[in-house]
Amino acid sequence: MVARVRTYYGNPKETKPLAFLGYKAGMSHAQVRDNNPNSLSKSQTISIPVTIIECPPIKPFSIRFYKKSNSLGLQLTSEIYSEKLDKQFKNKKSGNVPESFDDVRLVIYTDPRKTGLSRKNPDVFEMSMSGKDAKEKLTKGQELLKKDLIHISEIFNEGQLLDVHAVSTGKGFQGTTKR
Repeated sequence: MVARVRTYYGNPKETKPLAFLGYKAGMSHAQVRDNNPNSLSKSQTISIPVTIIECPPIKPFSIRFYKKSNSLGLQLTSEIYSEKLDKQFKNKKSGNVPESFDDVRLVIYTDPRKTGLSRKNPDVFEMSMSGKDAKEKLTKGQELLKKDLIHISEIFNEGQLLDVHAVSTGKGFQGTTKR
């Protein structure tokens, strides 16, 4: 299970993927100065909780081509798989680049064995890419498909603000005391 991202925000001047997968490694706290002028603790040092996310390199899986339909929205028309897939994905048959397409998306997967977690199965995730048009996205997607690994530094800059989507562990119908 991966989080569902409904909207991506990207810079159309730069062609690159707009998402990355990571795993929660733990929690900590940070001592920061409160710079909110309307806060009761303005100009004071406060402690805030922070989540530590481990982001191992991701691997390209495939490029998917979509065509817009009036009644159904985006429809998957073709998919091209990477030649450097791990052994659990080797039985995939690759398609061709269609003559016309409206959107291109990149499918990636993780290698959780490279983290300190006990997970073994990879997460497969489809992400959108920013760019001016679909042909430019296709060029960047083909370039990424030839790579072995994609690092987080290739997608995001240091200090950049991000939206985080997560899937939490279900606890069922429990009372407030246990939560």
